[in-house]
Amino acid sequence: MARLIDGGDLALNCTLAEWIEQSIDDLKLKSQEVSHEIAMKAYQLPGSFHRDPADRQIVATSICHGLTLMTADERILQYSGVKTLDARL
Repeated sequence: MARLIDGGDLALNCTLAEWIEQSIDDLKLKSQEVSHEIAMKAYQLPGSFHRDPADRQIVATSICHGLTLMTADERILQYSGVKTLDARL
C-alpha cells in the first residue's frame, strides 16, 4: 500500500496509518510476527517457488501457522505447497 501511495498509483481519503488501523479493526485481523521458524521456512519451501522474499515470508507464515492464504497472486495460487483461496473470485 505504501509503495502504491508513494508512486501515485493509489490515493486514500485519510493517512495510511489511519487506513491500516481501520482496516484491521473492520476485518478483525490479527498480526503474525515473523519468527525464526518462519524466516527459515521461507527458504526451505518444498518444491519449486519463486525468489520474491516477501512472497516467501507470506507463504511460510501461512504454512507455519496452518492457515489458508487468500491471494490474487497467480504464482502463489499455482504453488502446491500452501493452502490457498483465490481472492479474484
